[in-house]
Amino acid sequence: MNIGFVYMLLLMLVDFCCTKGYLFVAMMRPKLLQIEEIFLKLLSILLIKMILFVMLFLQMLHKIIKWLFRVFKKILLIVLHKKYCIIYLKSFKMIFSH
Repeated sequence: MNIGFVYMLLLMLVDFCCTKGYLFVAMMRPKLLQIEEIFLKLLSILLIKMILFVMLFLQMLHKIIKWLFRVFKKILLIVLHKKYCIIYLKSFKMIFSH
C-alpha cells in the first residue's frame, strides 16, 4: 500500500474523529471539559495533522525529485548517444575517405 495514501487516511481519521469528537463533547458537556483542555487537545491534533502533512509533502517532493533525475538521466543518455554516434560517423568517413 502506498505510504502517502496511509498518511492521507490517518490525516482524515484524525480530522474527522478527534476534532469533531472533541467539539461535540465540548458542546454537549461544557462543565466536563475545561476550555483549556479542549484547546490543548485541539492543538495537539493540529500538530499531529501538521506532522502528517509535512511527511506527505516530503514524500511527494522525493518522488518528484526522483522522477526529474530519471528524466534528466534519459535525456543525457540520448544526447550523449547522439554525440558519440556523430563522432563515430565522422571518424568512419575520415578513415574511408582516403
